[in-house]
Amino acid sequence: MKCNVNFSICSFCIFAAVKTCNMKIKIVHLKGEDNRYDGRTGTVTLIDGIGQLHGTWGSLAVIPGVDEYEIIEEKGEPDEVDE
Repeated sequence: MKCNVNFSICSFCIFAAVKTCNMKIKIVHLKGEDNRYDGRTGTVTLIDGIGQLHGTWGSLAVIPGVDEYEIIEEKGEPDEVDE
């Protein structure tokens, strides 16, 4: 599967092992947080077992389907990570 899937309906994110993905995103707003992450860009370095996006923008995960973000650049398919 490619990184450009719509994560809000992506079944592999919920049931899959941890994945890595070099996708660049821009955070519009993280629900329930103040605006300190708004406008930040970063590279998705990990998609965890429940589909949250972790990356270089800071310590909070982006939750697809809850948080607002834009995909800026896609760099290939996710790879499984050995746990």
